[in-house]
Amino acid sequence: MVEVEAELGFELPPSYCWWLKNYDNGQLNDGSILSIGQPAYRAINDHGILSIHRLNYLMNDMIYEYASSFSKFLEKLIEKRSQ
Repeated sequence: MVEVEAELGFELPPSYCWWLKNYDNGQLNDGSILSIGQPAYRAINDHGILSIHRLNYLMNDMIYEYASSFSKFLEKLIEKRSQ
């Protein structure tokens, strides 16, 4: 997890780390809960947080905080998909 956080440039919330450890990924209201994946497959995992981070960095060089915690992320995902 340390190498992932180093590339992202921030620490992942403990609750998200717990989710990854217990469930790895998931779907909620057609929205994805991104995974990290095994180190050997991270470069090709297009549903992984690192792949999305790399794509966002190449496309717009704008990385911002979407939510302050994993629970806030889930709340926003539910709210966004419920509209």
